[in-house]
Parts: sequence; structure tokens; C-alpha cells
Amino acid sequence: MKNKGLTILLIVAVLGSFLVGYAVRPMVTPAAGPGEGPGAVTNWTMQSGYAAGHPTFVRLQAWVEEVQRATNGRLVITLHPVTALMPQAEQFTAVSGGTLQVSLGHGAWWIGTNRAFALSDAQASGLSSEEMQFWLINHGGLAKIQELYAAYNIHWLPGVDFPAEMFLWSKKPIRVPADLQGVKVRAAGLALDVFRRLGQEAFFMPGGEIVPSLMQGVIDAAEFTQLYGDIALGFHEAARYVNVGSRATAMTVGLEFNKTAWDKLPADMQAIVTNVTLAHFMFNDGHHRLLEKQGLVLAREKGVTIVEVSPELNNLFRSTWDQLNDEEGAKDPRFGAIWNSLKEFRTSYRELAATMWPWE
Repeated sequence: MKNKGLTILLIVAVLGSFLVGYAVRPMVTPAAGPGEGPGAVTNWTMQSGYAAGHPTFVRLQAWVEEVQRATNGRLVITLHPVTALMPQAEQFTAVSGGTLQVSLGHGAWWIGTNRAFALSDAQASGLSSEEMQFWLINHGGLAKIQELYAAYNIHWLPGVDFPAEMFLWSKKPIRVPADLQGVKVRAAGLALDVFRRLGQEAFFMPGGEIVPSLMQGVIDAAEFTQLYGDIALGFHEAARYVNVGSRATAMTVGLEFNKTAWDKLPADMQAIVTNVTLAHFMFNDGHHRLLEKQGLVLAREKGVTIVEVSPELNNLFRSTWDQLNDEEGAKDPRFGAIWNSLKEFRTSYRELAATMWPWE
């Protein structure tokens, strides 16, 4: 699978390499003048789920500028960092109602509205970043997720693709299930339910509260994002151990468009925005893997101890999550339809890969 993913990234690089030059840009793009390109200029407002300076926000700036360039100045998106216009928790409602035309957010953030939103993120199904790309683009997954969001007047596209998150940062090594005993964990989304099913005290808190809470002993361990981003937030100052495992095999963050505004775009602009977005989505996986390489160097320099989670704990976490998804699917037909599609794809694709490419 890893070699297969690298092949895909090389192909995507043909489309995506020109994006690299846009990596560092102003936070807000300039408005297009009346003479820039044919047709009327559409101005949209966007809030990110990430702070200015975060690697993901920088990639969003590149996306915003590429959309404006590719539409010949006909679509101008003014990008704001998280909380600049409203609390992060209000972004979904703001996009649905039209206060924002675009936002970037994790489906897991909106499970209070519909738990099926979590399935738009690869970690809920245990797919790798490459597998999630295949399911979305080649196996009908994108249409299923878009149908789910459309009921809330939102048009969804996959915005950012990440490699695996850290299993947990902790104050002691966590290798086997017994090591979790008595550990108070910060988690998010459906992972909260998994930790609770395994017997942990599990809490949600915003990203900015995690490091202080670790330092003060409010929690003993926490999951957040990838190694590079976590170190940038100072996780290594509060927890010595970073445990690597398959809790979140990949992370998919969505671009959420107000559907009314999206439907008003001419068909050619919809196609342009879609194609630019998919190119960035696939490019970003390789980009963040390079950041993880830097993160590993930083972790070693800062004295972080990297602990490999045992297959026993990895399998227990995944099987528990699958069981919870099965239970939710039995209660909610929409959740069940998407989850069953993900499961079928996961089984059939991995059988294909094991048979046809056993050396990978």
C-alpha cells in the first residue's frame, strides 16, 4: 500500500507541483478588480478550522489563491483563521445558513448534528489516506458524503488529506491495553466513545487547552494531530512519550460550501473549483508526509520517546470502533449505508491488494 500510495502521489505531483510556490501567502487574498477576467466577480467569506500559521492554514491560502487564478479572478475567497469571525463550533451552522460561504472542518466536529458526519473522515473507518482517496473518488464515496451534507444545505469536497495521527501523547509508555488503565484521555469525535468503551475517562477539549491540561494533570494523555503539528503546539513539553499506532490511520478534512452559493456558480466555475480542490487534496497527503519527516527530526532533538503500540492494542481499538459503528448503523440507516460502503470497500480492496500486490 505504501508503494502504491507513492505512485499515486507522483502522478498527482504532475498536477500539484505548480502549487508549491503558493505555500506562503497573505492571509486574505486581494479582491479582483472589475477588469480581471470575463463575467461578474463573486466574493465569498471563509473561516478555517485552523489558526494562522498552522501548516494546514498555509495550504488553504495556496488553495484560495489557486481558485482565484484558475477562475481568472471571477471567484475571490477571503480567508480568515479559526475564531476570527466566530467560534469554531459555529462554523457548520454559519455555512449552512449562508453567513459563511466556505469553511474547513472535520466531520467529527459536527457529530452533535449528525453522527454520520464522522464517516467523512478516514479515521472512523480505519482506511489509510490512499484508501480514503480511492473510496471517495473511485468507489462512489464522494457522492454518498455529498448527499449527507446536502440535507443541511452544504456542498462538501475533500479539502486536506493527512497521514496517520499519533495514537496518544502520554506521561508513560502505552503499548498494550493494560497500559491504558486509569489513564484520563483527551479525545475527539467518535474516538471518545471508543476510549470510553475501553474503560477510560475520556474528555473533549479544544486544541489550545490540551497542553496546559497535560501539564496541570487534568488529563494524562491526549490525541490531536500529526507529530509535526503537535510539536509545534508544544505537546513535547507536557508529555515525554508519543505512542504511534493505528487509532487514526489517516485524517480527511472537508471543505464545506454553502450549497445555495455553490449552486449559483456557473457550471464551469464549479468544475474549476472542484478540480483545484481535488488536486490540492491529493497533493496535501505527500506534503504532510514531508512535514512528518521534519517532525521526527524535531522529536529526537527534543528528547521525545517514540513508543510503538502493540498489535493487540491496535486491533482492540479498531475492532471496538467497528463494533460501535455497527451499532450506530443499526439505529441510523444513513449512517449504516455509508459505513457499510466503507466496510465493503475496505474488505474488497485489501483482498485485492493482498492477492495482486503481496509484496507491498
